[in-house]
Amino acid sequence: MENCIYHSKDLDGLCSAAVMYANQKNFGEQLSLVGYDYGQKLDTRRFKGKITVMIDVSMEMDRMETLGKGCLEFIWIDHHISAKDKLFAYCEEKGYDVKVNELNSLITCYDVKQMNMVYYYSDKLSACEIAASLYAPNIGKKRKKVVGMLGQYDTWRNTEEKQ
Repeated sequence: MENCIYHSKDLDGLCSAAVMYANQKNFGEQLSLVGYDYGQKLDTRRFKGKITVMIDVSMEMDRMETLGKGCLEFIWIDHHISAKDKLFAYCEEKGYDVKVNELNSLITCYDVKQMNMVYYYSDKLSACEIAASLYAPNIGKKRKKVVGMLGQYDTWRNTEEKQ
């Protein structure tokens, strides 16, 4: 992996970037972290021909498609139902196939070949928890607990009543 685009204005996004950075030795190359927030300009050409992960953030689906098609491999990790709904509506509108693969009871993988995108989604975990599960399975008990605590906060699992 060469690039990680992360949500730069959110604790889940920042923690996700930290998980990826701390485990970059697993990727075999220097990982470039690219902070991004909704509405910012992002020159997708800089990712052309590179393996890129986008985590805890998204863009308009046509820009996501452009990004994906330009990348060697494009992986999107997210937990926002609104983004998932936009992806599925876009794929239906375009006639794109979405191949579903349940990784486990918490994470589902959606493969959209026409967009050159692999999308990891969970409605139970935050983005940093998904990243840790995928890229840092041997993170250690203390770090896993910290990631889990932040994930609980970001997904409202830290309260008795969901908001």
